[in-house]
Amino acid sequence: MKAQIELPDAFYNLTQITQLLKEILDEIQALKYSNYNEWLNATDFCKKYGISRPTLYKRAKQGVIEVCNFGGDVNRYRMKINNEE
Repeated sequence: MKAQIELPDAFYNLTQITQLLKEILDEIQALKYSNYNEWLNATDFCKKYGISRPTLYKRAKQGVIEVCNFGGDVNRYRMKINNEE
């Protein structure tokens, strides 16, 4: 004997699933950009993005990577997001 699902219930479940998937995708997108835009020291930045220090300095000079000194001797680096200026 097959279970019968009424059409309105099936439609409601599909709507719920669609909404849940949209929320999950929004959270993934937010996490992607929050991790993408963090300030790192040179060692951690090079390790995360798989580049050498000379490449880091070159890309920072080109403006692809942002550099900031929050005080002290250590600069922090982060990738520049396309729409940031």
